[in-house]
Amino acid sequence: MRNAYLLSGYDRLSNMATFGNLLFYALSAFGLLWWRRGVIMRDDSAFFRAPRGVPQLFLLGSVALLIALIAGRSAEVVAAIAVLCLGVPVYALIRRRRFRRHGRTQTC
Repeated sequence: MRNAYLLSGYDRLSNMATFGNLLFYALSAFGLLWWRRGVIMRDDSAFFRAPRGVPQLFLLGSVALLIALIAGRSAEVVAAIAVLCLGVPVYALIRRRRFRRHGRTQTC
């Protein structure tokens, strides 16, 4: 009975969605920092240049919110992690099919 109650209700589903969004934001900020580490940008670059501390602060805030969400609502977070982990094999399968059909040179 407890498992059926876990996914019922708008509050629980919104907590799961919030966790997924925060996880995505934290991973995006980490990816930006990782990318910036290997890219040398010229001073006259046409790219948008944010101050150096903004992505670090955003990553710190996202991780802090994730920790608070995990500590407060562990049942919903476990369910959200399970749902997110179910998507990884599906993504890998779709990607493998696309590479078999179109070859390794296609990127989209």
